[in-house]
Amino acid sequence: MEILDKWKDWGIEKKVFSITLDNATNNDTTQEILKSQLMLRNDLLCGGDYFHVRCAAHILNIIVQIGLKDIDDTLEKIRESIKYVQASEKREILFARCVEVVGLQLKAGLIMDVRTRWNSTYKMLNRALKYRAAFGNLKVIDGRNYMFHPTEAEWHRLKQICEFLEPFDEITNLISGSTYPTSNLYFMQVWKINNWLISNSHNQDEVIRSMIVPMRERFDKYWEEVSDVFAMTTVFDPRLKLTLDFINFRKQTVVTSGKSSLEMYLDDPPIDMIEYESLDILKYWKDNSQRYRELASMACDLLTP
Repeated sequence: MEILDKWKDWGIEKKVFSITLDNATNNDTTQEILKSQLMLRNDLLCGGDYFHVRCAAHILNIIVQIGLKDIDDTLEKIRESIKYVQASEKREILFARCVEVVGLQLKAGLIMDVRTRWNSTYKMLNRALKYRAAFGNLKVIDGRNYMFHPTEAEWHRLKQICEFLEPFDEITNLISGSTYPTSNLYFMQVWKINNWLISNSHNQDEVIRSMIVPMRERFDKYWEEVSDVFAMTTVFDPRLKLTLDFINFRKQTVVTSGKSSLEMYLDDPPIDMIEYESLDILKYWKDNSQRYRELASMACDLLTP
């Protein structure tokens, strides 16, 4: 296979721990072939149990897209409103007057989303909501032609949807980073999403409540398939850690104090999350490699992007 040939060219065929792929059937097939080839040479840790990791950003995309289907009619009103304003220079001038009349002082203009990219839909909504009063004024002075103005109930719902999409957008940007480890951040972000789904399951807005049901179902489905690697990498984040039962590991890497490296690490209080928000986690483990010894090597193997 070409992928295996590339790994050989790069000299990493015996160093691959896992591969991250989105949720497509052909990708499932690909990872099975790769896994079988690597297993023949005994090149995978733990029998390849941690080899296939599903792309968290792709999973979030699927969950959000499912939820947005329930408000597609309202989203269309926003899209059509933006199209109406941007259709001609005359309308853009008219809308600029509306902006001035309602006292808005905004430099950034309206933007249209790409339907297949929910984060662009979030950005479109976020911007359109800032111009809500201007759209209202446009309806008053050009009501015969401008027929796409959302109702007050729809504007209120869109505001809630935008607030709902914001953490998803932040989480997607965070775990899509390429210059820092991301696996240690996954559990905390998933916890935030879970809390949001729970807190909005009894939302006063019936439409939002109906959105939550399929999103919850899909979230639970993927949560069941989450790799144990994410739990381990979370523990290796000194700002988080977890109280887990590591008794099976305590027979290993015992230091002169009588405690294992893992026990020493877990006994130390977690680092303050706010003060060390931008912590270079790989540097942390490098700096503490003498203190934690083999545990530091294990942490770097798991966390290296």
